[in-house]
Amino acid sequence: MTLRLALALTLALSATQALAGEGRDVPLAPVCDGVTKAKPADPEDIIHVMMVAKPKDQPELPPDLALELVKDGKATPIALDADHGFDPRCDEPSMREASIRVNQPRDKVRFGLAFPARVPTGTAMSYAKLAESVPVMIEAIRRQAGLLRFLAPKVRGIRLTFAAEGQHVTIRLPDGVKRFDADARGVVVLPWNPDWSTATVQLSEPLSAITPELH
Repeated sequence: MTLRLALALTLALSATQALAGEGRDVPLAPVCDGVTKAKPADPEDIIHVMMVAKPKDQPELPPDLALELVKDGKATPIALDADHGFDPRCDEPSMREASIRVNQPRDKVRFGLAFPARVPTGTAMSYAKLAESVPVMIEAIRRQAGLLRFLAPKVRGIRLTFAAEGQHVTIRLPDGVKRFDADARGVVVLPWNPDWSTATVQLSEPLSAITPELH
């Protein structure tokens, strides 16, 4: 196992290889171990960890993809959300012994992780409130990576998702106003800048989702 892969397993942030497994049963232990280790960084439950099914070397997931949670000898179907994600429920201690059964070979379907954050209410707030998930993610990575943090993903921004296109974000800073327009998917990625913490943010409409942007 390479050093980079070992770190990815520890972080549970780049879990594709670890979760591919040698067969069709994907163990939840690496994911839940990572979530448990990072938990002290997020006492307010600002970030929620989701597993996401992704196509491998093809544009779409197989139409007959089916997942089951195998726990205590019983298999229960898993329903995916609109983003092909599901909650691994790592807050339940017994989930560490569970696995995900996949009806597709690993050269067709892989798994990753997503980190949706608590969505602020309303359209006016401070930049610090909008970006509250970023310090949490940075601390979680620091706790997991230790001396190997130079290999870990970095938080580069904040991905905001609106329900429709044509939206924008305005940030008022002491030296002027910055405007960021959403793309055709209703997504805009703001830069992460701790110096903007006291800036005021105006959204054109309430957000539907927010996620730290990792690179």
